[in-house]
Amino acid sequence: MVSKPTRVFMDITADDEPIGRLVFELNTKVCPKTSENFRRLCTGEKGYGYKGCHWYRIVPGFCAC
Repeated sequence: MVSKPTRVFMDITADDEPIGRLVFELNTKVCPKTSENFRRLCTGEKGYGYKGCHWYRIVPGFCAC
C-alpha cells in the first residue's frame, strides 16, 4: 500500500488580510529528519516557527522568499 505524502501549509497575509496559502509536500523517505523539522516549524508545536515571519517576494506559481 502506498502512503499519502505528508503536506504542510502556511496561510499568508498582508496587512492582516489573507492573500493565499503555500502548500509544501514533504519527502519523508529521502530526508525524514529535515521533513519532520520543517513540519514542526510550520505547525509551531514547539512554541516557535514561521508565524510572524516576513516575506519579501512572492511570485505566484513559482517561488516565495
